[in-house]
Amino acid sequence: MEFVTEHSHKLSSGNHSQFLRSHRNVKDGDVVQTQSLRSVGVKTSQVMDHQLDQSYSYAIVGHTMKDLQNRLNNMHRSGSHNSDVDSIISYMMVKTEMVPAFFFRYSILKDDSMGNLFWFDGVSRYDYIYFGDVMSFDSTYNTYNQPLVIFVGVNHHTKMENFGFGLLVGETMGTYSWILQIFLEAMHDKCPISVVTDGDNAMSKAIRLVMTSVIRHLCC
Repeated sequence: MEFVTEHSHKLSSGNHSQFLRSHRNVKDGDVVQTQSLRSVGVKTSQVMDHQLDQSYSYAIVGHTMKDLQNRLNNMHRSGSHNSDVDSIISYMMVKTEMVPAFFFRYSILKDDSMGNLFWFDGVSRYDYIYFGDVMSFDSTYNTYNQPLVIFVGVNHHTKMENFGFGLLVGETMGTYSWILQIFLEAMHDKCPISVVTDGDNAMSKAIRLVMTSVIRHLCC
């Protein structure tokens, strides 16, 4: 290991430290003030100007206008997410009352927010009974950057059949184990003979833990 002077640079001067990412922070009081002023039609840029007038410098304010805008945007997305979760659960509860064969389960995190979610309709269970010997178990990502799990099989016409869907809080052995256990509960403990997955290590461990008799195959 060696130190190459040409690859280094001078440290930021003290009067510029407030512009470094590690030194910037939007205080809760500034957020409350911004939300209050925006509710009466004041623009974010005007709020930032007002905060600068109050503090006399960026160093005392502690953040830039972009930092403030990003904090507000993150809060808005988080609120929209919680609202969407409430809508999903309400919809599925109504669906269960209207269609008794509809099935869903979800978990709750320590902060009382929704964790994992699994659901399918009665047709999925019926299809799984006849075509569930071989199943594909895979995940992709949705709008909220959460893993969307899809259980898929093939019928006697070589057409794809959906056996169930899930939203997970992360791609870990724990979350995969949870959804596999719920899947077996929904399918009355009928286990597939073979499961096709990708090379995800957490997924592989969860299958070996929950579906001990399954033969696992890697997809191409």
